[in-house]
Amino acid sequence: MKINKILNLNILIFFVIYNFNYGQAPNLRSASGFALFTSEGGIINVGNSFITGDIGTAKGLVKDFSTGVVIGRLQIEDPNSKQTVDDIDFAFKFIDNLVCDVDLVSTLGSHQNLTPNIYCIHSDAILTGDLILDGRGDTNAIFIFKIQGGFTSEAFSNIKMIHGASLWNVYWLMNGEVILGENSVFRGTVITNGPIDLLESATLLGRGLTSKGRVTLNNNIII
Repeated sequence: MKINKILNLNILIFFVIYNFNYGQAPNLRSASGFALFTSEGGIINVGNSFITGDIGTAKGLVKDFSTGVVIGRLQIEDPNSKQTVDDIDFAFKFIDNLVCDVDLVSTLGSHQNLTPNIYCIHSDAILTGDLILDGRGDTNAIFIFKIQGGFTSEAFSNIKMIHGASLWNVYWLMNGEVILGENSVFRGTVITNGPIDLLESATLLGRGLTSKGRVTLNNNIII
């Protein structure tokens, strides 16, 4: 009997840990293959942007990529893009319904170190300097940021990953315009309901997905 209780306790602990590490990540479904996608709006490029992954829109134009490089497909108002609209909405609602673990102030960065959690900012947010995401040795560690407003990363700001943290397990839910500053490096999947603007030489390591609004590029790297 004592052995059974110990086994049951170990099983319970396993499932608690398993759910913490894996249970909070949204299923992006068809959106997972896109580097950039807008449900309603155009994608406009200036200069020699380099993109790995598909880019697409369900309603709009993809313009001025003659000088850029896209290692992926252009999906413009096709059946798959229609499905991606629903999948982005699903992911947005899924994250929006998650309960916050930690509330943060509106300014991120300045060598701030954060561990896996669901973080909430109840206003517009800004990133300045370095933000460090520490996986604590867990390559499956999940970071979720829920921002009840727009987001701006300042020029030369940088999100760094340490101790096993993976950019593919970082999700940013925004409510408004997302601006990635000049020469900044941003990591993770952006899901927003507003425009996404990458200023000159900004790098996005992850995805930029919006349910409504344009996506603009200017000599950027998106991988």
